Amino acid sequence: MPKVTKRKVNKSDVPKRNSKNNEEDTTLMITVVNKTDEPISTKGIKRKASSSVEKNVKKTSSNNEINSIEPTQEVDDDAEIQLPTTMTLKKSDRLSAKGNKATIKLASWNINGIRAWLTNGGLKYIEQEQPDIMCFQELKCDKDKIPSQATPAGYKSYWLSGDTAGYSGVGLLTKIDPIDVKFGIGIAEHDNEGRVITAEYEKFYFIVSYIPNSGRKLVRLEYRQEFNEAFRNYIKELDKKKPVIW
Repeated sequence: MPKVTKRKVNKSDVPKRNSKNNEEDTTLMITVVNKTDEPISTKGIKRKASSSVEKNVKKTSSNNEINSIEPTQEVDDDAEIQLPTTMTLKKSDRLSAKGNKATIKLASWNINGIRAWLTNGGLKYIEQEQPDIMCFQELKCDKDKIPSQATPAGYKSYWLSGDTAGYSGVGLLTKIDPIDVKFGIGIAEHDNEGRVITAEYEKFYFIVSYIPNSGRKLVRLEYRQEFNEAFRNYIKELDKKKPVIW
């Protein structure tokens, strides 16, 4: 680190006012660096913008700025790039986070209307991902009016709708034959809204559910709390028999 000495310049050394240019008197504070190979700093010198002292400004073109950035990797145009698996959709050959091949593939989708889902190409997802079990929320369609194309080849379908037309409703597509399928949780107040389907398989239960919303200004908060308690007890009873996937 160079040694820095500050020296105040005598007033007599300072140029007097130039009346023609109407320049103000200048107070100089020169910083002297005790190192012969370094320039004297102009820090502390007060000057007008019209001063003849050159400003030490580094000018760079936009091309120079771009060229100064070194690429992390150069790849030929025809080279194959290894993309993360999350960026490439394939069929059921994707691995788990630990690198293991899945033994069963599950999927869930709040489709906000099954007719709109079909119109917007929702079946393409199933064709591409080939889930073993697929569940839906918010069918918004009476179960007896659900289009037949909503059940792709190789799947069995189970639908449940509520008493209110165009509201709620859940569905299940499965490649694996379930031992049993139950609609609702056994409480009429909740089952009338078409919120739960339970499929029993050999080693587990699989539950499709659409949990009620508390609504604006929490108008259904009390009902939501009652449903949560009843649904929790329902799951606990199933869990005593075999594992539950929900």
